[in-house]
Amino acid sequence: MEALTSRPLPLIEGYRLDNARSVLIALGSAAGTAKEVVDELRADGQPVGLVKVISFRPFPSDFLRRTLAGIDRVGVVDRSLSPGGHPALFAEVAATMAGEPRNLRSFVAGLGGRDIKREHLLDAYRDLDASEADDRVHYLGLRSTP
Repeated sequence: MEALTSRPLPLIEGYRLDNARSVLIALGSAAGTAKEVVDELRADGQPVGLVKVISFRPFPSDFLRRTLAGIDRVGVVDRSLSPGGHPALFAEVAATMAGEPRNLRSFVAGLGGRDIKREHLLDAYRDLDASEADDRVHYLGLRSTP
């Protein structure tokens, strides 16, 4: 990309990953809100971080794998559903992390153009720290049925 634009264009951006045990992965504006939440939780002494995916295609698998090395809990925040499958960003991250032992969770928020609020992301970090990985999609800020 740098050859085309004459400026460096990262594929992913890590935020406060030093000593992080729990990390959310997000795209776009959700990452801005997540940075504020990370700062708030870090101020409380919680070892959390964020990875913002800047380029979805081609998916930056190698960069992501290296960035997440040593991180135990990873949550992926998607803004869309995929009936009959996993949300797109989560599916790519899961494929990238296949075979690696870590707690990987799928979160969906902001459906229908709703805002992803700091409370939603706080809930995601809490859920990530409180439980083990499972295959369910966890909805943030929506009413869900069991």
